[in-house]
Amino acid sequence: MFNLLIVDDFEIDRLNIKEMLQSIEGLNINIVGECDNGVNALEFLKENKVDIILSDIEMPFMNGLELAKNINIKYPNIKIIFCSLYDEFEYARKALFLNTYGYILKPLDKSEIEKALKNAINDITNETDFKKEYEELKKIIESSKPQLADNLIREIISGSILDYKDLWDKVQYLGLNIKKGFYCVNFVEIDDYENIIGNKTIEQKQIFTIKVYEKLKEISKDFGEFPVIRLDDSHFLYLISEEKKDDLCKILEMLSAKIIEEFNLSDISVTVSKSSICEKLKEIKNLYEQCIYTMRYKFTLGKGKVLEPEDIPNGVFSKDIDMNKMAKDIKFLLNSGEEEDIIKFVDNIIKQNNNEDLEKYVRNLCFSVITCVIFVLNENNENLNIIFKDEKIIWDKLSKFETIFEAKSWILEILTTVNKYLKNKASSKYKIIVEEIKKYIDLNYTKGITIDNIADFLHYSPNYLSYIFKQETNETITDYITNLKIEKAKEMLLDIRNKIYNISETLGFSNTAYFCSVFKKYTSLTPKEYRERYKS
Repeated sequence: MFNLLIVDDFEIDRLNIKEMLQSIEGLNINIVGECDNGVNALEFLKENKVDIILSDIEMPFMNGLELAKNINIKYPNIKIIFCSLYDEFEYARKALFLNTYGYILKPLDKSEIEKALKNAINDITNETDFKKEYEELKKIIESSKPQLADNLIREIISGSILDYKDLWDKVQYLGLNIKKGFYCVNFVEIDDYENIIGNKTIEQKQIFTIKVYEKLKEISKDFGEFPVIRLDDSHFLYLISEEKKDDLCKILEMLSAKIIEEFNLSDISVTVSKSSICEKLKEIKNLYEQCIYTMRYKFTLGKGKVLEPEDIPNGVFSKDIDMNKMAKDIKFLLNSGEEEDIIKFVDNIIKQNNNEDLEKYVRNLCFSVITCVIFVLNENNENLNIIFKDEKIIWDKLSKFETIFEAKSWILEILTTVNKYLKNKASSKYKIIVEEIKKYIDLNYTKGITIDNIADFLHYSPNYLSYIFKQETNETITDYITNLKIEKAKEMLLDIRNKIYNISETLGFSNTAYFCSVFKKYTSLTPKEYRERYKS
């Protein structure tokens, strides 16, 4: 029901309007009041909900046009329809300018007023539906803010931010405590994680990780609630920022100590890796890498404490190693490379060193390779423990190398194992998609389908489907469709009741001549020859 207010200085006109409205069938209108001028109408609106106003123009104290101006400012959702004795262009022009829903001349025409009211009601309904949808979407966005914030931090630490103005707009929108100035990160690892979760169910593992995550967020509140994200089930990261470097140094020191102190009071041990400090957001990726490097020394420096870059023996962050180039090369090798590519890569990185301290360089090289492997696995939602059962074995071997040959073999083993694992994982996914492609073709091959049709149905790009189909089957999708049609044609030709032109049409060929040409290309026989040869 829509509430309507009548505003007219003549009582007889108000009565006529009421009677006319009541005579219109199916009009979902409730007349909530009557006013004799614009001033009284505004007072009425303060206390009553009104959806539509039917108003005269010429009235004492405040005319209809002034009333409309006030309503557009104070009650923009109310729809106004003017009823007037004055057939003047200026009045109509002003009414149109005020965004009204009709200018109806007195005496009122029932069909005109019904049309204007229905237009107003229709717009109110649409606006209400839109507002409901908008509010629902706002709720969804609001509930998604934690995940959006998490994604934004991941983009920052991965160095994938392209538009920094957009970044700061997102930071403000999501309410993240990230300030312009100086930055650092704290990398937190749960100690003995594999032993702790060994006999736990999936649910118990998740509860354990969430318990640690919530504890870290609680600690952050004491220091300005800096963002903290869960990287995986056993690793977490704080992004800390301050306008002044000295303030950041103090907070980093206190936060790191507080994390160790709080977890020492519980039955969970964690190790914290502190980063250096930078002034640019794009350098945070390097700080993250630095923290991972430092954390690897937990095996020699001990767990349940704060580790700093200064704790690492000199030379680990070797300038001889271009980490950015290495990360790109290893990402390609692990996702797309062949075994010979990996062997060539390892040969090159071992040979290219001119460092006099070869042993130190090779050990640093091994650290760099594993760091890059960890990044690639994180991007694929994998980790070393899944592939090698126990990540510690990898690092234990690193400390026991006695020759370059052993180190080289170790790097080769790591890269080839991860490469095979990721390829097998991708191949399993490809097999499923190829089966879906074949299933679709088998059901629709008579309809003249194209690769675009299949792509639309499966929600992948045509190029992607063509690539994986060729990889898995060694034939193109087009060849598969054609082969299928030819096999079906062979079956149909054995039944002499099937005319060749009917077979062509049934299988979706554009014409009989084209069908015969394709059939001969694939079988070396025309359809007629094939039938003659095999009909017996």
